[in-house]
Amino acid sequence: MTQNSRRLHPPTILLAFLLCIVTGNSFAQEMSHFTAKSKGQILSTTKSAVFIENVGQYGKVLEGHEQLGAVKFGFEGLDMPVLFTSKGLIHLQRRLNPLTHEQEERFEKQGLKEEEIERKKTITDRVITMEWVGANSQSRLVAEEKTTAYHTYGTQSAKAYGYKKITYKNMYPGIDVVYHFNDQGKTGFEYSLIVSPGADLSVVKMKYDGDIKKIKIDGDGNLLIKSDINGITESLPVSYYNSKPQDNATGEVETKFILEDKQVHFSFPKGYDINKRMRTIASIQQLLRLRIQLVQ
Repeated sequence: MTQNSRRLHPPTILLAFLLCIVTGNSFAQEMSHFTAKSKGQILSTTKSAVFIENVGQYGKVLEGHEQLGAVKFGFEGLDMPVLFTSKGLIHLQRRLNPLTHEQEERFEKQGLKEEEIERKKTITDRVITMEWVGANSQSRLVAEEKTTAYHTYGTQSAKAYGYKKITYKNMYPGIDVVYHFNDQGKTGFEYSLIVSPGADLSVVKMKYDGDIKKIKIDGDGNLLIKSDINGITESLPVSYYNSKPQDNATGEVETKFILEDKQVHFSFPKGYDINKRMRTIASIQQLLRLRIQLVQ
């Protein structure tokens, strides 16, 4: 069965992609002002497995990246937040540049206090963005599985609740994008593409931009996107068939990334059976496999 055969009308295709993002750990301390409150307890959210609604803590849009639309949710389980906008993702990166030994000695001789010396350190911020190219501007964002914990930020009085799953309905014609978490307790999050019968998978494209210094596909088929201070790794896609989304996977289908400049789409060198439902699960974390599940 060739890829061109996808233009026929299969029963249903459920597609999900499993990706992984590698980020450094330099700035977990910069997130220390983010706290979650639940039943009177203060909980750290630096590794929370929730998508936090934006009630103002992230701003309406990210300056310089307004084309990605309004910020709807944030994930704070990595070193810096990943922001979910109406059109894609924004990966924030930060590096705290330490003082040299000579600089510290000079400031100490000047009689500066420890906290004043700490403020002399400089910060380098970088941004890597991912946009769903040609996506539906009217896609409806649905949040599910609300948590009991809420988050507060600085002097803001609004409570920001977390959710275990957010879905962009009809991101492409007949295709939903679902962000969720894996059940293995691993850091990060996953996303799935859910494809209805007759939907054209070739329209699904991801464009990376921002402070990118290098973007390539390595010898193992993984997608690497790097700034000068940190990076993202999206692992080689794996596709498979199944009778139902929750069943064990069968019938692996070869899948590859195709990179054209900074735009990425997916290729199935040997094609796949369009009469079977397909699912691809994606994880954004440190080096997690990308899987695609084809559901019969």
